Amino acid sequence: PRLADRARAAFLATALCGIAGATLASDTLRAPSPAAPATVRVYNAERACREQPDRRPGCSLGLAIDPTRPYTAENVVPTRVWHDDVLTTDCQIPHGELIIDEEDHRSTHWFRVHLPPHSGLPVTGLPAHSQPPPAAGLPVRSEPSVAWLPAVRTRERAAVPHCF
Repeated sequence: PRLADRARAAFLATALCGIAGATLASDTLRAPSPAAPATVRVYNAERACREQPDRRPGCSLGLAIDPTRPYTAENVVPTRVWHDDVLTTDCQIPHGELIIDEEDHRSTHWFRVHLPPHSGLPVTGLPAHSQPPPAAGLPVRSEPSVAWLPAVRTRERAAVPHCF
């Protein structure tokens, strides 16, 4: 009888530990709940652009399509941003492409930012509403809903989770 009681107790303890372990594991494997979005303010390292009251195309900054690829014209969305613009961000990556700004600040850190609908400013510098419509049959380049701001283009560090 005592041996049977000990075996039953050992079995119940093992089962309870297994249930507790499974419960804890399911919580850690579940995708994290999305964090509340934060904001970042765009910073232009060029003093002349920080002091401009208007939005001159030459003072605009590009946002990347892919923060792990070189920061070139082919990897920039049509939307432009200017010093002091406030963008919503929901996550960040610490190891993207290295960016060096005009003040020699260096960073591989990037923030994923949300673009307002219909916010594109074509590279020509003319507002989107003043552009002629595309010719019939030609594909229209669609604007993504998110883009990437290099951390050297803001002086703020939003408390958002890593994207991946």
